[in-house]
Amino acid sequence: MSISITIEGLNERIGALSNIQTKVEQANQTIYREVTDYLVSQMRANAHVITGFMKSSIRSDILPNSAQVEVTAPYAVYENARGPPHDFADQAFASTQQMATEIVKREYDYIFSSL
Repeated sequence: MSISITIEGLNERIGALSNIQTKVEQANQTIYREVTDYLVSQMRANAHVITGFMKSSIRSDILPNSAQVEVTAPYAVYENARGPPHDFADQAFASTQQMATEIVKREYDYIFSSL
């Protein structure tokens, strides 16, 4: 009597690993887009509105390896510095931090579950 164990599938696993860079790049773009969209929506939701100019000046730009959110209203920094309830950017950033962690976890869990 003997025990025999066969190990197979190594080529398939190596093939899956060779695609990981593309999957990571795609996941990163999804992360940038979703986190940026969430941050912008939170900033707009928290913006103190009198004329609507500041709220409408909130913009985002997603590049291959980064994302930027900008508020072009010249008084936005002063409005935010007034503190609650006017600190629309600080509030948005705080609520986005947890959401960003969840988005990153979801995207990377998907990558590693497919290996």
